[in-house]
Amino acid sequence: MRAKAVGLLYIVFAQNSTTSRNDKAANLLRYLHEAADSARYSTALDPSLPTALATNVHKLVDREAFSLVVRPLADGEAHGLPLWLPRVISLAASPFELTLALDSHAVACSNGLHAALLREHALNRLDIAFNVESTLGLPRKHAVHQDLPLPWRWPLRPGRDIAPRRASELLPHNWALLVRRGARSRLVLERWAAALRCTSCWWANDQYALQAVLHAAQSEARFDVRVMRMTERAATALKSVDKSSVGFFPRYTRLIVGPALTTHSRRLAHRGGKADVCRVLNAQPAFPRILLQLDARSAPLAVYNRSACFRLLAAAPRRAQLLCTLLPKGDASLSSPGGRVREYQHRPGGRMSLVTGPPHHSAGTAPGGAELELVEPLEAFWQWVRQWPDAIDTLMTLSWLKYTRTGTHGDRWQFSKAQLKPPRPKLRPQPLWLLPQPRPTAWLSV
Repeated sequence: MRAKAVGLLYIVFAQNSTTSRNDKAANLLRYLHEAADSARYSTALDPSLPTALATNVHKLVDREAFSLVVRPLADGEAHGLPLWLPRVISLAASPFELTLALDSHAVACSNGLHAALLREHALNRLDIAFNVESTLGLPRKHAVHQDLPLPWRWPLRPGRDIAPRRASELLPHNWALLVRRGARSRLVLERWAAALRCTSCWWANDQYALQAVLHAAQSEARFDVRVMRMTERAATALKSVDKSSVGFFPRYTRLIVGPALTTHSRRLAHRGGKADVCRVLNAQPAFPRILLQLDARSAPLAVYNRSACFRLLAAAPRRAQLLCTLLPKGDASLSSPGGRVREYQHRPGGRMSLVTGPPHHSAGTAPGGAELELVEPLEAFWQWVRQWPDAIDTLMTLSWLKYTRTGTHGDRWQFSKAQLKPPRPKLRPQPLWLLPQPRPTAWLSV
């Protein structure tokens, strides 16, 4: 059977785990329901968009929700595999030439997704693409910062504990993966699978394994894989500024230009109920915006200019307030054509109603200048990160400022006395495999 050009792929497998039998069955059933709901919602937006489910489960809750069901592993083969390895195997066995693999809870938000995928398939400019985790709010330096062999461990994980220092240290966010069938993408998948089979690496998730593979291969001449970043409109997901020191909230997205095509979760729970994320994202698709959730009690908001953003984050740590510089001012564009922010000082004033919509302003530039593209070169996004204003680097030297958490659930901020001396890190004993080795990346060989 000839492979279809493009399509969505959902991956749900039953595997052995340490959870109880009842919990495991409940989780599996939930994932199957989520994948079926997402597939039906996506095809309702565009009936011509093919969807496929990769699974080893025979009794499906809604087989008709998917155009295809593929079984890349025989019965029983998945039970002895590492937790995330079936995802990699399923990507290699995808029935599509260009596959957009989504987590079961992710969903398409626009009927333009199919056309965007077909255009990307015709351009033939990528082998693998993903969006990346937080970059702007993480501390640039750490009290015990040093170069250690892969795999990185706490507290030196780029994209989680400290800011990346090069493009290869950007942390993939694997809830949405765009993979093109071919020898180069198979090379990535083979190395990714080899990394996941490492029994002493103790990956927190498959994102760190893929990050390590791409970082270790950056100097190889034969590794000519075309790695791209999915733009924010192509893969919209909330991120934390710095979970270690600022906390889980506020949650934010980078600048979104144009209709959002997919989102990490269609429904986002908060104290007042569940918000329809797609509806919030695409209420005013013509205006540049970020999605912002202040705390667990608040519904997500689409914010269109800096004045409104600074008012919403007035009580937040300064590092969180820096997110507002992603947005245009009410009377000026956000950035120059190269992507560098021209003005980042907040000037009080300006009015905007969150009910009536955004004010008139010229469009901002998305990270890397990609705007309405589905993907952009990873290096272009990295240059945008590097060109962030020097003033933010200065403020990052205050990254260990102490803030007290107030409120019933500890999700409000109140500034307390600043301590410029960084806290003593909680050193953990290093296992033997983390010490310098003659071949620190031997586990990547295939």
